[in-house]
Amino acid sequence: MHFQRLFHRTSVLATASLVAATATVAGSLSPAVASPTRAATPALSRASVPAATGTCGGPIPTQAPMDPQGVIAKAPAVVQSAFNGYPVPVHPSPWANFKPSSGPPWTIGWAWNELNAYGTGNHEGIQADFLAYQKLGLVKNYIPSLTDTANGATQQAQQIRTDVEKKVNIIISALTSPTALNGVIEQAAKANIPVISVSGTSTDPHSVNVQANPYLLGAQTATALVNIMGHKGNLLVVSGVPGLSIATYSLAAAMKIFANCPDIHIVGSVVGNFSQSVAKSVVLQFLATHPGTINAVWQDSSMALGTIQAFEEAGRTVPPVADTSADWGSLAYWRDHIKDGYKGTANGDPAKAMGEATFDVAMRMLEGQGVKFTDIPIVPPVITTANLDQWVPAGWNDNVSHTAEGPPQSWLPDSYLNNFFNHPQNPLDYKP
Repeated sequence: MHFQRLFHRTSVLATASLVAATATVAGSLSPAVASPTRAATPALSRASVPAATGTCGGPIPTQAPMDPQGVIAKAPAVVQSAFNGYPVPVHPSPWANFKPSSGPPWTIGWAWNELNAYGTGNHEGIQADFLAYQKLGLVKNYIPSLTDTANGATQQAQQIRTDVEKKVNIIISALTSPTALNGVIEQAAKANIPVISVSGTSTDPHSVNVQANPYLLGAQTATALVNIMGHKGNLLVVSGVPGLSIATYSLAAAMKIFANCPDIHIVGSVVGNFSQSVAKSVVLQFLATHPGTINAVWQDSSMALGTIQAFEEAGRTVPPVADTSADWGSLAYWRDHIKDGYKGTANGDPAKAMGEATFDVAMRMLEGQGVKFTDIPIVPPVITTANLDQWVPAGWNDNVSHTAEGPPQSWLPDSYLNNFFNHPQNPLDYKP
């Protein structure tokens, strides 16, 4: 199941920032092509973020991705559009000609950044896919490991090293940092073991990043929100976990959208750490010291319900809350309060479906389908009043948090995923 992302509480932060620590391993390796250099993209505050080309509330601006070797330019139109505004350089994957050192059956490593609620849903999706492939004799073992604390890069690096020592065939991981795990990713690659980064970015070219395009994740809900606001008013920002790349980049995208709107004033920013309970607490603290009108809230994933509950507990009118990475509870609130004039906006980033899709990416690589790029971006499905009922169960109420999975085939269907492989086929049809 896909639940809200849950992390420990940290201090209030005006804007997210990237982790600066970097682990480096000397030497080069390449199972297929020479390794390009992949630079991290710094986080930006509103003061330093130029407005995205466009008008306030207009269509999401098209921003060319960083494509130094022209691989995106040669891709089908559906892939090019998915890379709109993508925040890191994209290269040919060094794993295009990957052949695992053993198997089938294969062993899968899963090194996660704390068993938070998003991780719980992701684990369920991976477990479901593992059982399906196990019945076909394609996988034999699945080794999950967790960090004790959010952003535990040192512990996670050791877990990946342990997976390498156990000679797993591929590693799936929600990396704690875009840079701090680069050294251990290189170590894994030297052992011919790819690392797939889920819902986040590694700047090391030997990772395969599978995630919702963070530019679109932030820009979609920010654009819809400013239109709901009528292009003016006071805005509160609830950001995610500082240092996690998807949080940093989606926030930066939203800030670019807001920068196009001179009559929208960001009156505060708090850190909710992808936790409903933490978001509720910090928003309550903010409201206690800011009695002025809040016309809308933009939140950076899976914290909308906690934000709504904070306004209710404070006795304040609940403003439109951008439900980035939508939750069933907050979608139910939207559905149940349309009659009262509530206007919402949301997009999907489902954990269980992401776990299943990522496992399929791993199996395609192991089967020799040849991943083309260092990154596989997903266009987040947009949730509107028109399709709201497809994203929240009819009997669900707004007291229970559970992030939204969405209708079948709404997340990374095979027809789309095929574009990212040289020899695509349904991975369940593989015959050794």
